Amino acid sequence: MKPTAQKADVRRVSNELISKNTFSTSKDVKDQLRAENFWAEQKPISALLQEIAREDGYTVITDTTPDGKTYNKYFSATTGTGNSVTGNSAPTVNANPQTVGNVLDAIENIFGTRINENEKFENTDVSSESDLENLLADIAPQFGIDTTKFIGSDFEPKAIIIWREKTPAELAAFIDTLTGNSTQPSPQSAASVTVAKSRKPRTKVTAKPIFVVPSTSTPAAIATGYNGNDWVVHARPINGTDRAIYSGSESRDHVRSAYATQNGVPIQSVRSRRVAHIDITKADL
Repeated sequence: MKPTAQKADVRRVSNELISKNTFSTSKDVKDQLRAENFWAEQKPISALLQEIAREDGYTVITDTTPDGKTYNKYFSATTGTGNSVTGNSAPTVNANPQTVGNVLDAIENIFGTRINENEKFENTDVSSESDLENLLADIAPQFGIDTTKFIGSDFEPKAIIIWREKTPAELAAFIDTLTGNSTQPSPQSAASVTVAKSRKPRTKVTAKPIFVVPSTSTPAAIATGYNGNDWVVHARPINGTDRAIYSGSESRDHVRSAYATQNGVPIQSVRSRRVAHIDITKADL
């Protein structure tokens, strides 16, 4: 039986590749480990390599393959030509203000709280792997990208040790690199633009639930029993209100407002997600 590659193995192979090629990638490390007869899968290797990058002060740059997929190149701290992931050498965040606003809006819509764009994720409601997965699933379609673009980056959900120390502004900056949407926020900073960001005018709440979900239904039952594009909406904590299914053609803001109005609960307590995004491994939504 093949031994599973451990962190020490990943570090050793990465350093050998850097010495040989000036940089390493998670794919190159995985391939070398397999050549050495280790059991090595892409996602675990990528997560371990990101941990090592932070611990050892690797310099990291994001590159793009010919077919448009992004990936990280890891250089040694002394010879690299990118952004160090440790110390005070982190790059100044210069995200498109609109992208920052969209990220903050998505966080507020999903988790019910409005956070500061420079607040670390580890200090917010976005602090677990599933939290980031839900956030990326909401944001990615807005920019015409898919969530696989985040694999191998600092915002891969499995790389918790990395992205929990980052901020919504840094996530927005990475999205800008994927979309080519980066702009200089001068003369105003991204923060000042975000604070001044106007809300959409309120519209009359007309959405009605298609179904009321039986109280005994599990997340797995809901995920398989309803249209994947529809919304499942509920209050948190559950205060005697039912989970409800709304048409996927409605906006997230609309179904949350409708649910809050119809059930007499604060909109800040209302959670919503596409049925297709339900985590069936959990006991509660």
